[in-house]
Amino acid sequence: MPELPEVETIKNYLEPQIINKKIIKVEILRKGQIIGDHISFSTKLENETFLRLSRYGKYLFFHLTNELIIISHLRMEGKFFIFNENEQNTKHARVVFHLDTDEKLIFDDSRAFGMMKLSNELTYMKEKEISKLGPEPFDVNDVNTLLNKVKPKTNIKATLLDQTFLAGIGNIYADEILYDCNIHPSTLAKEISKEKWKQIINSAVNILSESIKQNGSTIKSYHPSKDTSGSFQNQLHVYGKKDQRCPKCNSIFKKTTIAGRGTTYCPLCQRKENIYIALTGPSGCGKSTVSSYLKSKGYKTFNCDIIVQKLYEKPSFAQYLGEKLDIPFNNHVDKTLLKEYINKHPNNKKILESFVHPKVKQELTNILSKNKGIVIVEVPLLFETGLNELFDIIIAVNSSKQDELLLSREGSNAELIKKINSTNKFNTYKEKVDLLINNDGTLQDLYNQVDTFFSKL
Repeated sequence: MPELPEVETIKNYLEPQIINKKIIKVEILRKGQIIGDHISFSTKLENETFLRLSRYGKYLFFHLTNELIIISHLRMEGKFFIFNENEQNTKHARVVFHLDTDEKLIFDDSRAFGMMKLSNELTYMKEKEISKLGPEPFDVNDVNTLLNKVKPKTNIKATLLDQTFLAGIGNIYADEILYDCNIHPSTLAKEISKEKWKQIINSAVNILSESIKQNGSTIKSYHPSKDTSGSFQNQLHVYGKKDQRCPKCNSIFKKTTIAGRGTTYCPLCQRKENIYIALTGPSGCGKSTVSSYLKSKGYKTFNCDIIVQKLYEKPSFAQYLGEKLDIPFNNHVDKTLLKEYINKHPNNKKILESFVHPKVKQELTNILSKNKGIVIVEVPLLFETGLNELFDIIIAVNSSKQDELLLSREGSNAELIKKINSTNKFNTYKEKVDLLINNDGTLQDLYNQVDTFFSKL
């Protein structure tokens, strides 16, 4: 913040308030925010009059008499206020322009990242800060000019944030544009077709234009000026909506970091080439049935229980774990013995998890990195282990007939598993899944729910 719509809002707010007003004195309260000689900046602007304001990308230009130009970039929190001369400066005032109307124009910047630079009408568009800027979306008439500039290994989110590629788009609007175009933010820009690029530009123009109409977006502490707030944040579809439901498909919005910026997206509408799906839920509810069905349909499926089993079969791990828990394992971890132990010593469950979970995550990460396309992994304790972070989509299977299903599957071990299951936090997390399958009907009912969801992929 602020991005193109917010800077345009500031321009529209300021222009009628400062035009034809003369600068009597420039007071610089933070020299580091002036690029160039700050003394020259002050003295050259004295007795000059504001004529008009203009904008390019995120830059704001003040046009004054004698062909002087103030180039300004607001960075994250920069804003301008018009105060009466007798009013106290704002807390984060950095530069104050005292005017001949008993008023003052205050540049306020709490982060102190913003900048000002003095130039002139002949050279200001050639200044190094401006000359390297790409076109605004409004000025792109032929997307071929963009396609020729696409870097081969850069993703689309980073490309849209690159001001030398397109000027004016920041994190908020990049997320909104990509969501509108159903493009995953990690997609390589060079893999996007010419027709899709046309859609991106069209979406950018429409979203930025609508935001300008509504004075931009007021996010957290940012307001473009005194007593002025934007309202476009009320129309944001994806930015800042992590864990909320996608209005298009009802999946849960995910958030990741791309190009160093927090990035929110819909894993289903903005699907990427490789989709990693976690299959979770309480024991005995039908996860394995769903996994087997998906495997029969040709999908790649894996099971965390098998990963754990292979770990337990390693003599070195069995010896190590046995010593920590004081259980007499031989050359492998006896799961029945371990379940009985945890049943008697529930407080030691965390000790077990501290050894097992990191190794499972390491192995699972390795499996996912080697498999392409749609990959399904059965993960019983998905959220408890923090493994949910590895997946794009989460499917959970639940059933009110859990006890019946457990008894038919586990026999005499059913009661023990039920007791261990009582510590499962599935009910806490089930609202966070993309699809909750109810396994209370027939087998065909179960398969139909799976087919309906996977048809969207």
